[in-house]
Amino acid sequence: MKFCIATIAYWQSVGFDTSNWRTSINGTKAMCHDKFARTLVDLDGNPEVETYDIDSPAFARVIEGEFMEEVEE
Repeated sequence: MKFCIATIAYWQSVGFDTSNWRTSINGTKAMCHDKFARTLVDLDGNPEVETYDIDSPAFARVIEGEFMEEVEE
């Protein structure tokens, strides 16, 4: 399984409604499943979209760094 991350502005520019997508902490990026992204976007070599395998260390770093807020105990 793969996920794609791009700016919200990019996703919206190609026709996606990102209002219910998971967004980055700073509110500039959103992610979706690659099969969904492919309905409107050619992902091969697309410089606007980062695609990650769900099990990759790179994806874990992006999620932890940009999409997860720290929880105060």
